[in-house]
Amino acid sequence: MNGRFLREEITIRNFLIILLAYVTLFAQRKFKTDLDYAVFPVNEKVGTVEFYYSFYKNTMLPFEKDRKKFVAGRLEILIKKTKNDSVALRKVYDFNFPYTAEVPAQNLIGLLKYDLSPGKYHCVLVAKDLSANVNSDTAFFDFKIRIPPPDRFSLSDIELASSIRNYNVDKHSNFYKNTLEVVPNPSMIYGRNFSVFYFYNEIYNLNVNAKCATLKVEHYILDSFNRLHYRKTRFYGRKNNAVVDIDAVNVKNYPSGVYSLVISVSDTVKHLSVQSTKKFYVYNPGVKDTLLSNTSAADLLATELESLSPEEIETEFQESEYIASKAEINSWNKLTNTDGKRKFLYEFWKRRDANSSTLQNETKIEYFKRVQFANKVFGNMSLKKGWKTDRGRVYIIYGQPSEIERFPNEKDSRPYEIWHYENIEGGVIFVFVDFTGFNDYRLVHSTKRGEVSDVNWRSRIMN
Repeated sequence: MNGRFLREEITIRNFLIILLAYVTLFAQRKFKTDLDYAVFPVNEKVGTVEFYYSFYKNTMLPFEKDRKKFVAGRLEILIKKTKNDSVALRKVYDFNFPYTAEVPAQNLIGLLKYDLSPGKYHCVLVAKDLSANVNSDTAFFDFKIRIPPPDRFSLSDIELASSIRNYNVDKHSNFYKNTLEVVPNPSMIYGRNFSVFYFYNEIYNLNVNAKCATLKVEHYILDSFNRLHYRKTRFYGRKNNAVVDIDAVNVKNYPSGVYSLVISVSDTVKHLSVQSTKKFYVYNPGVKDTLLSNTSAADLLATELESLSPEEIETEFQESEYIASKAEINSWNKLTNTDGKRKFLYEFWKRRDANSSTLQNETKIEYFKRVQFANKVFGNMSLKKGWKTDRGRVYIIYGQPSEIERFPNEKDSRPYEIWHYENIEGGVIFVFVDFTGFNDYRLVHSTKRGEVSDVNWRSRIMN
């Protein structure tokens, strides 16, 4: 599940995690959904946020009804205002759709949209397979409903699509938008399965304070090394208030990796410009990247960190603190600029590279695989990201348990889990309890040295 997904702006190491998940997805039949979003301003009082989702049917447990096979899914949406943590929207949608074994990779793609007042929001989306309650996928998004500036042109977010067409369009389709049918691609992955990269965005207030007859619009596609792969320039007349901007780019020869689409709109007379950016991913296993073959592991790590924004740098260290020493945390807290923090993270992960002879830092990749897994599995509707939960912390530090005992409905007891690690200190356990009923399991007892210990934990979980 994507998104910052929180929506997370994903760099090289995240792409490797996503790539691994997709390669192993169908062999393991692990429940999988994709989620993405885009915001489209309406006026000074309201904007529209669109959520795009995709359920992978072949990762869901089918059931039979009237001699036909179906799969059933659920999508739970919670949106809170960041300012005061108040609930702006809470929705639950259930889906039933046919399951066809002959087309196992077929999936259900959908769109939900809501009008919200201007402000900052935090959103949690939980997707579930209703035929197998243990199957769920979670995504977190932070987004903003912006008021369009009244005195100049502006841009919407960018929607990534698997197809855009303006012929034989069903006006009643959920994907109908401004005379077009725009089918979203929530996975944000192109290449082997989707060789054409489609995108849609809107430009507003073209005719406001117009000093020249046209606006210049440029499309750029850059890879994670800031190499330019695509550039296109077009001009829009300024008679109308708004215009739809779409494009299609063939990426079948792009090397696998993380890419950024940049849309720039400028008034060349007044020297005003605005930009909108969207990351996407290309998976072309047969296309070789000649730059990578001549790149060292250290160069790759440095380049990866250079591509991170200041906010992403902060997030990466926060997620890494579980394995940081007190001295490293103190050193980090003394840093005041982004370049210094990039250098710190470079040294931090370089010290932990178990095999410096390989291109990738396998230790870092494995660590953030665990972070990604924790976000997908242990996040909860109280808006706590999975890596911040007690189960997420234990999973990230110690890895997959040897065994998990789950007790969701034991009489006179709150839901709890016991995790067993047979290869640590001769065998240890971790006990987690859901005191609230909102999937927020807290660690109450462990036999691992240095962890919380309470031999009377059973008395605490009784209803």
